[in-house]
Amino acid sequence: MPRPAFCLLLALTGVLTGVARGVAQTAVRFSAGATVWSPLVNDDLGGPITLQPAVAPTLALAVSHPVGQGYRMALEGQFGTSILNVDDSGVTDELGTLRTLGVVVLLDGPIASTFRWQAGGGALFYRPTEAQGVFLDGSLSRWLLVAGATWSKRVANELDLVATARYDFSTFITSHLIDIGYSQSTSVHRGGIFLGLERTF
Repeated sequence: MPRPAFCLLLALTGVLTGVARGVAQTAVRFSAGATVWSPLVNDDLGGPITLQPAVAPTLALAVSHPVGQGYRMALEGQFGTSILNVDDSGVTDELGTLRTLGVVVLLDGPIASTFRWQAGGGALFYRPTEAQGVFLDGSLSRWLLVAGATWSKRVANELDLVATARYDFSTFITSHLIDIGYSQSTSVHRGGIFLGLERTF
């Protein structure tokens, strides 16, 4: 694991420990949804070639705590899995399963009524099931920038139904791509829709 990503995980662990100690008004949210991707690779290598994950079923777990009037800080982990598709000159094939783990720190605040904004950053860890193609060297991690919005509705005592729309941005390049002549990373855009339950303690 790259040293910056390891340091980030240590820092996030510290944040989570601090949040757990401050139980009052701490909220825990579990969500399920789907994530769509832009291509990881989009080039012309003797013909147009595109490498893109399919829509990924995604689970998310977040712990949040107030940090000011109307504002909250959250630590969130996401796990997604999808098929990695390659389109080579119009011929589509599957290159195994791609699993991802996202770990982000978010600040959120009020927009109006039950709508809130979110912004933050973290890391995205790629975990392909097979070391092949662009993932010939195995796993890797990339930094993430995140933005989104949530809508909530109280459904029971201290329990809210929460819908989340999320966008994140990262870059993608692997050691294998560099070895075969790539000098620039690809901008990767992801969007997600989630529905979950949030419990306040």
